[in-house]
Amino acid sequence: AGGGLGRAFGLKVSSGDTPLLLQLLPAAPAALGRPGGPRLLRVGRQLALALHRLPRDRDAGAVGDAGDGRARHPRQVGRRGGLGGVGPARLAGASDGRPNRIISRVDRFGPRDMIGDNLFHSMETLPRTAPNEADLIGARSTGPVVGGADYICSAPDHWLFANTGMKQGDGIPGLVGWEWHGDPAEIPGLEIVAQGTTNSGAGNGTYTSTLYPGPKGNLVFNASTCWWGDGLSEPPGYVRPAAHGASPQGPDKRVQIITKNLLDHLKRLPT
Repeated sequence: AGGGLGRAFGLKVSSGDTPLLLQLLPAAPAALGRPGGPRLLRVGRQLALALHRLPRDRDAGAVGDAGDGRARHPRQVGRRGGLGGVGPARLAGASDGRPNRIISRVDRFGPRDMIGDNLFHSMETLPRTAPNEADLIGARSTGPVVGGADYICSAPDHWLFANTGMKQGDGIPGLVGWEWHGDPAEIPGLEIVAQGTTNSGAGNGTYTSTLYPGPKGNLVFNASTCWWGDGLSEPPGYVRPAAHGASPQGPDKRVQIITKNLLDHLKRLPT
């Protein structure tokens, strides 16, 4: 089950208005590079972006294309489109009248963070009136924001780690990065299932991978890493990422089992 997720190349969006719902499609990279291919990302009600309309310069390549004909991993595809999750964005028209051509960040989720603001000076001028993303996803971008670490088990008896053989303090090498989440929210029932120290040239930080029961019988898992998919599989043409002195180490049976445990648990929840 986990390997199937990792082999998906494309992104498809739910037709509903559920925020932040991205569904992966097993589409071939060549198909994704064609005009009219599945290139539409939708993030909640605030932002809809047709990636095939973006100019092919700087970081705006075709979805699924690394610029040299090699496939991009799903998580990298989302990044390549320029969609950030750190704050609300606003769409504005171009000077020639074409609508929805300019994307501007207008705020930052969560409280002010002096370490992050010192590293990303554009954040300093934002009003910080937006909600704290940790209240939705369990933890948030904080501290130096970037870096890498092993995914270190802190709840070995939790069902999430069943059949992995992981004990307290056992780690999955390099799985956390290059951005991560920490500063967990004070939500009833929230559990920290993995925790450790990140390292980068920007400084050290503390990541927390969290899990909590939602108000309607749902469940929210935060892996606290951009690189979870790297631990699931490495499809043909996949380029392993590296950033800020860190890099994941490839497929790991424990990541696949954790993912399967999570999906099996979600299937058993009441609908």
